[in-house]
Amino acid sequence: MKKKNNYNGIQENVREMCLPEIEVWENKYPDKDYVIKIDTPEFTCMCPKTTLPDFAHIFI
Repeated sequence: MKKKNNYNGIQENVREMCLPEIEVWENKYPDKDYVIKIDTPEFTCMCPKTTLPDFAHIFI
């Protein structure tokens, strides 16, 4: 018996969603080197296959 959930088809039209435009601007110091670190220790999402919650630590 397949589990019924409220998330069926949630990603079907994700590319057609109306999202805010990302604001960009020119780098004032293009000759400078940058190191950017992003650390998100409490990332959560929903597994598209099982609809169970997934937890992760993301470090970029």
